[in-house]
Parts: sequence; structure tokens; C-alpha cells
Amino acid sequence: MVRADCMEVVYACLGQESIVHLLIAAAGSGRRMGADRNKLLLPLAGRPVIAWTLEAALRSERIEWIGIVGQEVDREAILAVLDAPSKPVHWIQGGSTRQESVLCGLAGLPEQARHVLFMTAHAVWLNRSCLIAVQLWWRPARR
Repeated sequence: MVRADCMEVVYACLGQESIVHLLIAAAGSGRRMGADRNKLLLPLAGRPVIAWTLEAALRSERIEWIGIVGQEVDREAILAVLDAPSKPVHWIQGGSTRQESVLCGLAGLPEQARHVLFMTAHAVWLNRSCLIAVQLWWRPARR
């Protein structure tokens, strides 16, 4: 359930014309919850958790490009969830820590990326309106 105070931001963002590049953090192991694999591959209502997140992202009109930041051991299983995606989806090799994975994700963005949303893949409660509301501004370093 989305909090009411968040909805004002959601509706304000719906009018924007900006294109968003989405990075999905998918490098978890599932150890803390006692799982034998990445928690994003565990079933939720008959589908892997990450399938719900990808569905919302692929339906969003503002998201133009999706990068999944994960570990090589999960690559095949996570990408198998995709069935003829309607927009580009790219695999980005994550790091050994969350911070390193964030840096890997940012480094893997296309050069033209200006509005970037970095989210965890287990945020299955998100819908396409909420994805628009949580945009972050990112500019590549100037040299």
C-alpha cells in the first residue's frame, strides 16, 4: 500500500516528460532469510519475486532502459524470467558489496542517461506510477 503523502509526488511526476533509466539491485544471496539461493528467485504468488518487479518496470511508460545489477551465479535464472521484453534490459555484473554493486550499476548506464532510478528488486509493491515518483537525478562526472 502506498502512503497518501507519497501520492502527491506520484501525481506531480506523472506529468513529466523525462525518460528514466532503471537500475535494479538483484545481487542478494538470501542468506539472512535462510534461503539456499537469491531471494529474488524464490516464488511469490507462483512467480519469482523479481518477475513482479520487472513486470512493473516494463509497463512504465517513462522507463526506457533497464539494467539488472546482479551476481554471475544468478544471471541465467534471472534473465530467464524475461519473456520478450518490450524495452532494452541489460545485465550488469555487481560487486562484492552493495556499495560496489551500486557503482557497477552507475558505470553500466548508457552515456545519455540523465534520470536514474536505483531500486531493490524485492520492492514488489511498486507499480508504474510509484516508479515515476522516485526518480533520482544523476550526472556523469565532468572531467
